[in-house]
Amino acid sequence: MNIKPSREWSLYLLLAAPLVALLCVFALGVKRERDAAEAVNASLTTLTKDGHPVGNHSLTEWFDSHTTQQTSSPWDDILVATDGLHIRFSDVLPLGEEPRLEPNQAWADAEIMQRYAEQARPIIEAIERVPTHPKPVWQPVVFEGFQTTYPGLDGMRSINRLLMREFRVAVDQQDPARAIRALQLMLKVADAYDWQIGILSDLIYFAVVEEHRAQIRDSLAVGFWKTEESLSQLRDQVNREQDLHERWDTAAAAERAFLLAEFGITSDGPNYFLQESEIDFFPFGLTDMAGELLMERYQRWEDAETIKAFEPWPPQAGAFRHEDGEDIWMFNILAIPVSNAGIFLDKFFGNPSSAAAGFYRFELNRRWTLTAIAIKQFQKRYERFPNELSELSDVGLTESDWMVNSQESFGYEVGKGGKVAYLWSVDYERATGPNGEPVVAMERPVASDHRNEKIEKWMTEIR
Repeated sequence: MNIKPSREWSLYLLLAAPLVALLCVFALGVKRERDAAEAVNASLTTLTKDGHPVGNHSLTEWFDSHTTQQTSSPWDDILVATDGLHIRFSDVLPLGEEPRLEPNQAWADAEIMQRYAEQARPIIEAIERVPTHPKPVWQPVVFEGFQTTYPGLDGMRSINRLLMREFRVAVDQQDPARAIRALQLMLKVADAYDWQIGILSDLIYFAVVEEHRAQIRDSLAVGFWKTEESLSQLRDQVNREQDLHERWDTAAAAERAFLLAEFGITSDGPNYFLQESEIDFFPFGLTDMAGELLMERYQRWEDAETIKAFEPWPPQAGAFRHEDGEDIWMFNILAIPVSNAGIFLDKFFGNPSSAAAGFYRFELNRRWTLTAIAIKQFQKRYERFPNELSELSDVGLTESDWMVNSQESFGYEVGKGGKVAYLWSVDYERATGPNGEPVVAMERPVASDHRNEKIEKWMTEIR
């Protein structure tokens, strides 16, 4: 009996089986790539229709439409003059962290700072003359995906430093009206550069506004404010609630546009990734399936209601960054053409939990400063500090104003003799809850407990 043909067919089948399997994988990859390309194109169409930026060009158009050039020239002049003044005094007043206000202590740089303030007066008067506009000021910004820089925001911080020094001089000279003016102008500068074009620009804006609040807390600690009228003006400046949910959505939309621009996802047709990108370590490109997954990730930035509650360090902190890493790598292997991008993609996807913590602290510090002002208002009105924070309802605060979150309030204590009160917020350095999250310390923190000794970031005194 001749069995050779049967053996040949068996050999053919043995050789053909892996080839058929590879063809099936190839066909599956092609189909999935086409489906993903269609999904990405549909998403881009929807985003464009809804007015969201989807790349460098549309980011430029969005920025131009949300800013005004009517105030560009005066702000440019102010920035040039401010930089010149800082250079003139750089030997004696180097830029850096300013010395804190300390109770019952003379200011070592008072004479130098007074000369600085005299030369800053024309600049401050120019800031006052700039008309207030509902849109922030336009400055030239070249959008280059995640490589985008904001030189104008550095200018905002420089002008803000000038006004901080003006405030310090006003406190040193016991001039509340001048101090109120300096604080108000700090907010004017911050609002003029509030571009809301991604997480970085938001965090810079938050930092400048926080410097305004820190000046108020420091001045409360040295007992500078003497009248209810001044305290009421401070409270009006601080009590500016913002729609952080809307700001969060705007930031997420901008970050997604940076991603789309970085990987060239705004080009037409399937397998269009990287056609506009200058990234040189992806020689095989980014697959459509991985691009679709990245876009879905950014959509969750907007949809994450637990993050948008702005609780400190949400339970899912860190989960968004890595939970899909293996899927992206698998998609790149199964998709055609094969891409080596998967292991790098997490570097281009920010951690929304970390960003949300910055938003949370911004609102937290607003409540903290507002509560500190109200404590001083209570003391002026009743000639004593409140025994507990709930008494602040007598000066117009509500419970949500002195609450850190839905479960805990700020820490509060009246010192011996009733001459000073202490108000402390979330201690991000030492106090931790059962899951390692930062919480409000049960007992009043002291500087010796902190490694960096910058206890003023979590606790303020009121005199």
